[in-house]
Amino acid sequence: MPVALSIGIEGLDKLYDKLERIAPRRAGEAWVRRALVTSAMRVQEIAASEMIIRGGRIGAGRKKTDAPADPERLTSRTGRLRGSIRVNRSPLPKAIDIGSDVAYAPVHELIGVGRARTKRPFLQPALDKASKEFSRIFAKELGRDLAR
Repeated sequence: MPVALSIGIEGLDKLYDKLERIAPRRAGEAWVRRALVTSAMRVQEIAASEMIIRGGRIGAGRKKTDAPADPERLTSRTGRLRGSIRVNRSPLPKAIDIGSDVAYAPVHELIGVGRARTKRPFLQPALDKASKEFSRIFAKELGRDLAR
């Protein structure tokens, strides 16, 4: 992917060791996989629905309208960038990636556009917002696994 963020877990091996002492045979990777996927899907949802807004020329023919642009957030006309945000599960079980393979995604996320090079990131703010929910997601998945 031209632009991607990764969610990883530091100290996972130490956590597995502690869980093995508490609940043998329950310290597996399944709950971590589920928690990482759920967390990544939440980042994807926030990036697509809150960080990229509709704007510019919308519609066709008589229904064509001009929606105001927002200088702080990325404005979408076609929805291509919004629809390109994907979760890559290949780094599991210790990490997961969220990103876009659209060629102009890194320009908005990392470089900026125009003479002023105004950056309008959509992945990092989504990760920042979603990260507040990660501890709850991980606790829920661990609880589900320990309850079995």
